[in-house]
Amino acid sequence: MSSIILHIGKETQMLSVPAGAPVLPSILSSEFFLSHPSTLDMPCGGIGTCGKCLVPIRQNGFLALRKLCAATAREGMEIFLEASPSASSTNVDAVERFDDSSCCDEKAPLNSEKTNRSDEEVLHSAAMPRGTGDTFSRSADHVRHMGAAVDLGTTTLEVKVFDLTTGECLGAASDWSALAPFGADVISRIKYIQEHPEGSALLGTLCRRQCMELICSLLPQGTRPEIMTVAGNTIMEHIFAGLDPSPMAVYPFEAPTLFREDKTFTFPECGECRVTLMPCISAYVGGDITAGILVTQLKEKPGALLADIGTNGELVLNQCGRLLCCSTACGPAFEGASIRCGMRAVPGAVSHIRYENGQWLFDLISAQRNSLTTAFSPESSSTKSFSPTDSPEGSSPADSFSENSSPMNPSSDDTAPVPKGFCGSGLVDLLKELLSLGIVDETGRLLSPDDLASPPSAFSSASPSAFSPAFPSDFLSSFLSADDDGNGIFHLPTNGDKNGVLPLDADGDENGVLPLDPDGDKNSFLSQSADGGLSLYPKDVRQLQLAKAAVCAGVETLLQKAGMTSGELTGIELAGGFGKHLNIPNLLAIGMLPPVPGDLIRAVGNTSLAGAERLLLHPESATQLVDIVICCETLELSLSPEFTDFYVDAMMFQSGT
Repeated sequence: MSSIILHIGKETQMLSVPAGAPVLPSILSSEFFLSHPSTLDMPCGGIGTCGKCLVPIRQNGFLALRKLCAATAREGMEIFLEASPSASSTNVDAVERFDDSSCCDEKAPLNSEKTNRSDEEVLHSAAMPRGTGDTFSRSADHVRHMGAAVDLGTTTLEVKVFDLTTGECLGAASDWSALAPFGADVISRIKYIQEHPEGSALLGTLCRRQCMELICSLLPQGTRPEIMTVAGNTIMEHIFAGLDPSPMAVYPFEAPTLFREDKTFTFPECGECRVTLMPCISAYVGGDITAGILVTQLKEKPGALLADIGTNGELVLNQCGRLLCCSTACGPAFEGASIRCGMRAVPGAVSHIRYENGQWLFDLISAQRNSLTTAFSPESSSTKSFSPTDSPEGSSPADSFSENSSPMNPSSDDTAPVPKGFCGSGLVDLLKELLSLGIVDETGRLLSPDDLASPPSAFSSASPSAFSPAFPSDFLSSFLSADDDGNGIFHLPTNGDKNGVLPLDADGDENGVLPLDPDGDKNSFLSQSADGGLSLYPKDVRQLQLAKAAVCAGVETLLQKAGMTSGELTGIELAGGFGKHLNIPNLLAIGMLPPVPGDLIRAVGNTSLAGAERLLLHPESATQLVDIVICCETLELSLSPEFTDFYVDAMMFQSGT
């Protein structure tokens, strides 16, 4: 046996692992890991394909970043994991900071009056019908009875705590899902459960424990909620309930239960709290979608479409009161998980990007929650930014790009946030720009410098004012290099080095080893691009292409089933954090949704949490939920030849996007 030392934040524990054995299984099953949530992220579930589990490991006196999934036990080995940030009722910035695809503009703590009202601008009439307090009133001898609403997301966990007597929201908080080390998607987590006899119990315990810890962080010490309502996809609800979700991973994809019974659960981790799980529609259209239908009042909106785009794209179309549903596998591309320089929407993420007048302008999420608009061109030796008063001649002011961005002070570049990767909204923007410039063609191929011998369509005389004629192909090629197959690699330089890429280790494994500085500060370099540049690779474009095609094909299949065309859609409700902060014209430009007028698309925020809140505060809404699931008809896209045809067509991009 080898003794290894595991560090999670400032806490340390000694673990015994057989010499030469993989350390990951022992870490994931250790009580120390379970009771000390970390930010360990393994979208691939630990099989070694994503390269995202680089962590500092000290071995033989040498500290380096290595893949945790490939590490084998050696005596005296030290492994350093970052502790998960905590949330509190007075500062619940984590709710917004851990949004899957948020650009962090217009943000404030969720328990502030401003943010709560912002969410209710869209959902207030449906999710909060109690008005101004007529239903709830506080008496002089008021005794607080606490309840909690939970959005059990695949990627994040978000909670709100309420006084059940008054209806007052006492706080909100969020954190990355504690199940992230077991894979970014539910299928990876099912695979873990199937391969480990204790897997179902382990993941269920971890999920419930994190939920209660987050809720209790918002309550006075020693108090616990009496009631909890939980909304999530069907597989996550099974994991929460300690039920084996494996049958949903194989044909005929049937769920052991859809939680439609009028019952509550109790769990050891939740004490005496009574838990209600939102009723699900099918194995892959879960309680989060039932909640979304409830709060958007979709059942009363003929011709409207609800789209919740995440790791899975759940779609619901109202055909004259008949609700047609489907789930299409987007994969985690729009959450950055399968993208080489992708990341979640946390400080350091590029949240929006635009090419203008020879420069790349981008918004960057900062730790202070202020978005920075920065610019780079090949002639400059460092990252630049421009205020509205000194914008380059002929360009739009920087603040027109992001309403809440603040210009970076060139004299303070040393302390400015450093771009570390692209989050979902930034990836959509970047893909649209590369299509417009002709760097990505209609087939999704990322062109090499040699492929840009002739000017792309973006520089045609049809739009002479959009770009300077002095830098068509030869200028754009300065942002590109070629891989071994002759395809292009796009480089977004951030410090003057357009070829900033991750250095190779001795084995040529680009995600293998990165030496740390003498002090072991793992933040002394970029996590994805150590030399300062962010890159987009051909495989990244393909992942985005597959994801957008899956959503578009799912919508077209529903429309065909309903005998409708996209021109007959009366509205599209985009649910979730990803939809809330997307640039809608860019979303349409890359072809994720059928061509419809942009004003028909409305971002409605976290409808899963709003639905759980509605059920918590208004238990009588359970009757509406029953009516909803009865009205739903689920299409199994894997058995639909029409979906396959639409999917193939949707893989293509429109020329000259």
